[in-house]
Amino acid sequence: MSIGGVFALFLVAGCCFYLFRFIKNAQSKFTNDAPPPQRGNTVSPIVLQEAENYLKIARESAEIVNSTFVPATFFGRLHTFLDALLILRTYEGRCAFTGPLPTETLKETIADLEQIVDKFINRSTEMEFVLAAALKTERGKRERLKKYFDKMIDAFDKSNTYWSGSFMSGGRLPHYSGKLYTDGNYERLLELRDMYAPE
Repeated sequence: MSIGGVFALFLVAGCCFYLFRFIKNAQSKFTNDAPPPQRGNTVSPIVLQEAENYLKIARESAEIVNSTFVPATFFGRLHTFLDALLILRTYEGRCAFTGPLPTETLKETIADLEQIVDKFINRSTEMEFVLAAALKTERGKRERLKKYFDKMIDAFDKSNTYWSGSFMSGGRLPHYSGKLYTDGNYERLLELRDMYAPE
C-alpha cells in the first residue's frame, strides 16, 4: 500500500507565497499500484488509516498556514504541521510514501523557517495596510497599525503556546519543541513596527 504524496512543493501566486511541501492535487488516498506487501511486513488497516489521518492534518494545516492573516492561527497551525510531520516519520518504516518522505519535508521546513515566517509577515502586514488605508484619519491609521504590531509581537512572544502537541488524549506523541521563528524574523517585525508605528 502507498500513501498519497502529501509533500509536493506548493506554490501560491500573487501576494501569497510558497510555504511547505505538500500535495498539489490533494488525494491522500492509498493507491493499489504498489507492490503487494512482503510477508511479515503487512500493514494493518488501522495503521494505514492513522497515517492517512495525519496526512490530512498536515495538508489542512499547511493550507491554513499558507493563507491566514491571524498570527495565533499561523503559529498554532505551523506547530500542528510540524508535529504531524514528526508523527508521520514514525510511519516511514511501515508505509510507502510517494514523493519526499516526512523526514525530508521536516528538515526542509525547518531550514526554510525564516522564509516561511517572513512570507506570513508580508501577507499579514499587507492586509493590515489595506484595512488601515480605509480609515479616514491619519491618527486612526497610526493607531490601527500600532495595535496590529503590538498584537504581532505578542503572538511571536507566545508562539509556542498556541498548540499543546497532543492529537490524542490517550498517549504522548512526538511534539516539535523548537522555535517557530528566527531572530531575523523578530528583528524584521520590530523594524516594520518602528518604521510604520513608532512609539
